[in-house]
Parts: sequence; structure tokens; C-alpha cells
Amino acid sequence: MRHFALILAGGAGERLSPLSTPERPKQFLTFYGGASLIQHTWRRVRKHFDSSQIYVATNKRYSALVFEQLPELEPNLVILESQKKNTAPCMALVSWLVFQRDRESVLSVFASDHYIGNEVRFAQAVSEGREGAGRTGKLVVGGTSPTRPATEYGYVRLKTGTAVPGTAVPGSIGLYGVEAFVEKPDEKTAARYVRERRYLWNCGPFFWKTRVMLGEVQEHLPRLYKQLETVIGQTGLPSQRALDQYFDTAEESSIDHGVFEKSRNVMVLTCDLDWSDLGSLEVLRTMAADGKVDLNKFAYP
Repeated sequence: MRHFALILAGGAGERLSPLSTPERPKQFLTFYGGASLIQHTWRRVRKHFDSSQIYVATNKRYSALVFEQLPELEPNLVILESQKKNTAPCMALVSWLVFQRDRESVLSVFASDHYIGNEVRFAQAVSEGREGAGRTGKLVVGGTSPTRPATEYGYVRLKTGTAVPGTAVPGSIGLYGVEAFVEKPDEKTAARYVRERRYLWNCGPFFWKTRVMLGEVQEHLPRLYKQLETVIGQTGLPSQRALDQYFDTAEESSIDHGVFEKSRNVMVLTCDLDWSDLGSLEVLRTMAADGKVDLNKFAYP
């Protein structure tokens, strides 16, 4: 069983305007530690995966930025998306490509534009998540204990009395059953979620055996699976022309809505990583006040 990684780096960071711009979105900006968010992500991931096993997916318009900021990246493992179609087409594609390399492979997926403050827990989460996905054959999503009644995040409701008993203990790392994925709540409902301690922020990362994910895609996103068969085929990394055809015609869907919320084969990995998606100026200001990011060099309202 071989382990592979995918770093998602195609977002436009629109919610963080005007700091994040269409020409240089937030994953390429430096908020702390003398490195951009994507460089921090690469460094974390690289500790657990060989560079020959790390794919990076980005929009075509950001290809120069990706290669500039990640000189160690292997060019043949870069997926250039011609269209923004959310996460499902890209994740399904890389699962397909990795499956061709190893039929028992496990894929771990990481966002390039998130803040992770607890490096030790991140390392534990990678180890536990990919091992758990390989051992159980489950689709695994990372979840972190909410620290405030956030209305901008989706939540995962934990199942009790299944393969893993009880509810998650804040700060613990372990696999738990999932009862439901919950859409972004209103403030009153979000406050209840925090009190009940049965809900986690749906924050990633993701882990799965590629053959398991492809089976789920075939069941829940059959048109997308058919495109993998007919457009991508059984070769290694396809030509850019084939990638363009795939992304130009792929149905738009997130992996959460397209697969995870429909599957009965999901578990959540509790992993409190001191996490933020840096999704708004208000969040950034709070983090700057806590000394986690430095905004002095940015000019913004």
C-alpha cells in the first residue's frame, strides 16, 4: 500500500478581498513565518510524502506562481485546471491517476490556503488518517472542535454507539462515526452545536483508498466517472488537451456534496489543529491580535 498526497491550490480567495486578488490569491500570500500559505502546506506535507508522490492541482492562471513558490514540485505531478468546477472533479481525477499507479493506494488531500497552528497534531492526524482509511476502507474527513459559534462553516455531527463509542473529546485524535453533515447554521444553532460538543467543524484534510473513492464516484457521480473512463483513460498523467476536455465538460460539484454527504462509508477524524481557513478580514484581525499572523505589510480597509 503506497501513500500519495494532493494539495489543492486553485482557489481564488474571493472572501479575503482586497488582500487576496484574482491575480494573487491568498494561498500565495505570506501571513506568518516568512513563507506563503502554500509553502507552509508543502513543507508540512513533504515531511510525510516523497516529492514523487505529491500532486498539486491549481487553475491554469496560477501555474507560474505554483512553480515559482514550490521549486521542488515535480512538473509531471501538476494538474492544471482549465475551469473552476469545485473539488469533486479534481479529487476524482487524482484518485483515478493514483489508482493507476497502485491499486491499493491511499490518497490524502490538503488545502493550500489554511492556517495550521499545531504542527504536532497535524503530523498525528496525517498518520492516523491515512492509516485509518487504509485499514477500514472508509472515507475519512478531518474535523476540529469548534471554538466559537461560526456560521460560515459546515459541521459534522458525530454518531454515538457505533464502531467508536461516545463523543469526541476536544483535543483527541481518533476516528468516529458520522451521523450527518450539517450545512452552515444560523448563530443560535451554531451556539448550540458548541455547547453540545457533538459537532465538529468540517475542515479537512481528507483520506481514502483510491479504489474506494472511485467506487463512490461511480455510484454518486456517474457522469463524472464516465468522463474519467472516456477522457482520461488508463494512461499516466494525461495530456493538457485531455485535462482541458475533462475540466471543460465535468459537472461542477464539491466532494462534500457530491460524495461524502451521500455515502454510508464515512468516518471523521477528530484533530484539533489550531485551524482556520482565513476566510475573512475579521478572522485575520482576530488572529493578528493573538499574534498568529502579521498584517502590518498589508494595506486594507
